[in-house]
Amino acid sequence: MHHGLIYMKFKILAILLCLAISCKSKSEKPENIIKENTEVINDITVQEIDKEEQIRNCLNNKNILKLPIKSADDLMVKLIEINIEAKVLKCEISDELKNKLCYRAEVSYYRLKKKGTIDPILLTDECGDNNRYILVTFKGEKMIDYIEVYNLYEEMTEQLNKNITDFEINEALDIKVTKKEIINDEIKKEIKQLYKINDQGAFVKVAHK
Repeated sequence: MHHGLIYMKFKILAILLCLAISCKSKSEKPENIIKENTEVINDITVQEIDKEEQIRNCLNNKNILKLPIKSADDLMVKLIEINIEAKVLKCEISDELKNKLCYRAEVSYYRLKKKGTIDPILLTDECGDNNRYILVTFKGEKMIDYIEVYNLYEEMTEQLNKNITDFEINEALDIKVTKKEIINDEIKKEIKQLYKINDQGAFVKVAHK
């Protein structure tokens, strides 16, 4: 009988010990879940903050180029007169444009006035022997379209050959791009094309009147 009581006490203690361990492990699980969930929520929050910061800083150049711009030479004069510096572009651009810009790590730009919800900018490009301006449109942080508006290429052979692309932008943000082929200071070929920026930010060719 005495041995039976001792056995029963040990059995009760063992049951109580098992229950205590089980309760402890159950109480720890929700804490771990909460901790894991908190980490996930924090990661999402950080990503969202980074995204907002990227959008806010995407086009962070507050200096707006005054229009009209009558040519690339006229643009250079304006930049010197008003002392505007190009800013590093923090927006994403298309792979096609990256290739055109030789996949440079940093690309500089000048900002033009908005057209509705569209932000036009002038990218400066010195990829290889090129000296170019590329007009690019953004809607928010998303790149929409681009056109090359200035390029100067010279080739010295028996003759001096020049291929010049130049541009004009009026106050309504209408663009005229002129391409000339010049041999020994004589214009051999000239092509003019007018563009408008539509509501979606695309460059649309306009027929000459």
